[in-house]
Amino acid sequence: MSRKGKVKAVGYIRISTSEDKQKYGLKVQMQAIKSYCRKHHLDLIKIYRDTKSGSSLQRPGIQDLLKDKNKFQVLVVYKIDRLSRSVLDLLKLIREALAGKDIVFLEERIDQRTKEGRLLLNQLASFAEYERELIISRIKDGLRTAKMSGIKLGAKPKFQKYQAEVKQLREKGLNWNQICEILGINFRTAKKAYFYNCT
Repeated sequence: MSRKGKVKAVGYIRISTSEDKQKYGLKVQMQAIKSYCRKHHLDLIKIYRDTKSGSSLQRPGIQDLLKDKNKFQVLVVYKIDRLSRSVLDLLKLIREALAGKDIVFLEERIDQRTKEGRLLLNQLASFAEYERELIISRIKDGLRTAKMSGIKLGAKPKFQKYQAEVKQLREKGLNWNQICEILGINFRTAKKAYFYNCT
């Protein structure tokens, strides 16, 4: 098959600083992606790379890949956590930002072009939904426990931030108008800050 008739593919590789000399180094990932594309007659046009943590999708390599998404049909990644360590972020990337593209994860042997690969990704989506519900449940439990313990939730009232400053300025003999002008607060906030906790 001529190069012109081949399906265009790109690769994505990532390491964090501490992983440079470990099992999943850039060279290992790159060789595996090239070998896969040769074996499956894919036209590998580019390999994008990042050397940052996989906890966020705001990485230069990922962003460049997304900008070029109209140039390829298949994305080949060495391992799932190279693309993202968050199942939720991973599914969002596959189903939204890279919708319509075929994704291949070499280590996990997931190929979205096959029915088996699509099945595995659907299972991954189920885990992502479970993870999302678990996070929400933990947050609710934490808030409930805090409330039962008498912990006040939410940001501190604005006036509490100015208590010490207002009291110091009053002790120096400044009037309320001068204090409000210096601190950039209104009269009500200044008074609350001064008299809060006063007996």
